[in-house]
Amino acid sequence: MWKINYQESLPFLKAYRGNSLPSDSDEMRRIREAARENGIYVSLGYSEIDIAILHLAQVLISPTGDIINHRRKIKPTHVKKLVFGDGAGDIFEPVTQTDIGKVGHYNCWENMNPFLKAYACCQGEQVHVAAWPIYPDKTTLNNPDPSTNVSDPNSDVVSPAYAIETCTYVLAPFQRLSQEGVLKNTPASKHEDAETPDRYNGHTRIYGPDGTLLAKPGKDFEGLVF
Repeated sequence: MWKINYQESLPFLKAYRGNSLPSDSDEMRRIREAARENGIYVSLGYSEIDIAILHLAQVLISPTGDIINHRRKIKPTHVKKLVFGDGAGDIFEPVTQTDIGKVGHYNCWENMNPFLKAYACCQGEQVHVAAWPIYPDKTTLNNPDPSTNVSDPNSDVVSPAYAIETCTYVLAPFQRLSQEGVLKNTPASKHEDAETPDRYNGHTRIYGPDGTLLAKPGKDFEGLVF
C-alpha cells in the first residue's frame, strides 16, 4: 500500500481494513489457543479495528493463552497517518513481567525513538521484540531516497543498536513475502517485484545484549529462527 499513490491503494486499503482484527475476534482466539497448545509466548503485531478506527497494535500472549499485554503504537508516522489512529497512554505500556523475564515490544519507528527506548529501559526490559514491516533490501534504493525506506538499516543497524543501548536480547522479526503474495497485494504496475520476491526476505535477526548477532536466516528460509 505504501509503494503506490493513494488512489491506486484504495482497493487494497478496503481489503486491508476487512482483514483487520478486533481484539476479541475469532481469529485472535485461534492464535491464543495456538499459544496455549504449544506452551509459548507470542508477541503479535497486527492491524486492530476498534469500532471505526484502525490501530497499529501489538499483543503479548502467555503460554496459558491469555493476553497479558495489549498496546497500540503511540503515533503513526509518515503515510501511515492516512490509515491509522493514534494510541493513548492507557493502552501504550510496552513491557510486561513474565516468568522468562521482562518482555517488551515496539512497532517499526518506535524501535529507533530515543524517548520510547529509554522508557522501556527504565521498566527493566530484558527481552525486546523489535517488530518491523515489509521493506525491500538496499538493492532497490534510488538516491536520494532515505535508507530508512529499506530493510537493511533496520535489521543490521537499528536492531543491534537497541540491544547495545538497553542491554536486552532483541528479536527482530520481518514478514516473509512470496511471489504469490506480491501478485495478490500489488497493482499490475508493480508486478515486476514478483520476479524478485527474495529482496523482501531474510531480514529477521536475533541479537544478544552486547549487539552480537545470534541468528540470521537466508533469503529462501521460511521457518523458526532460534
